[in-house]
Amino acid sequence: MIGKHRATNRVEAKAVSSSACRLAGRPMIGALASVLAVGSLNSPAVANATCAAIGGLTIGSGCSATGPGSWAFALGRGATATADGTDDHALAIGNAAFATAIGGDNNTALAIGNAAFASAIDGDNNTASAIGNAANAEATHGDNNTATVVGSHSEANASFGDNNRASVVGNNSFAEAGQGNSKEGRRQGNNNRATVVGNHSSAIALNGNNNRSSVLGNSSQAFAGIGNDNSARVVGDHSQASAGDGGNDNTASVAGNHSTATAAKGDNNSARVVGNHSTATAGPGNHNHVGSFGNGKHHHQP
Repeated sequence: MIGKHRATNRVEAKAVSSSACRLAGRPMIGALASVLAVGSLNSPAVANATCAAIGGLTIGSGCSATGPGSWAFALGRGATATADGTDDHALAIGNAAFATAIGGDNNTALAIGNAAFASAIDGDNNTASAIGNAANAEATHGDNNTATVVGSHSEANASFGDNNRASVVGNNSFAEAGQGNSKEGRRQGNNNRATVVGNHSSAIALNGNNNRSSVLGNSSQAFAGIGNDNSARVVGDHSQASAGDGGNDNTASVAGNHSTATAAKGDNNSARVVGNHSTATAGPGNHNHVGSFGNGKHHHQP
């Protein structure tokens, strides 16, 4: 997804060259200029990699900000920050860090870490925060989406819909909410939530509305989607929970290690596992309810 989206400049953004906007931006630019001047005395390398922009005014290279109330700031070798629109904000700190908030209003992109990437584009009130080396956060193609990463080599994606939330706390993990086949349109999934706390884990809630997926553990996966109001939850390591897959109002939950719960291919199914090395499967069909309690237990319905 990185690099595939290019937002078009809005008419409002092009009108930012007014003297009022320039005057409003001068106090901040003056303050940032002082910071850059101090940096240049202490570390020429850092100074060359630092830039700031607000309201069409720019200091250094690598930053761009157009539009009332928009600003961009970058610190680090090869770091870049871009903000365009009204009240868009971009902050990139770290070598090769990249932050962009464009194609809408009230968007915020924060990239903190070496090679961190944050993109809040093509909509309004989107927030992308990537904190960690090679962290990736994207809140795009919709309104009121939030993507947050705290950890290294992890990714959170909240896009192609409205009011989606994707968050990761951990390393080498992945969370996705709302995202589906972009060819089908920008608002396919709304009010989806995907949350990961752990390493090498993934949580996905997409292709529908009001889906919830969460993982608390390592090397585990939770999937809720291809339908509405599905919920998948894992607490444990090396476990999986899947709800939906073409149905609605399904629930799958696991509390344990090396276990699997599946509630799918129908409506109002539930599968619950409490234990290790156990499975529970509800579906295909409707109104199936299965529970496996203990270690090495396996149940299904029908």
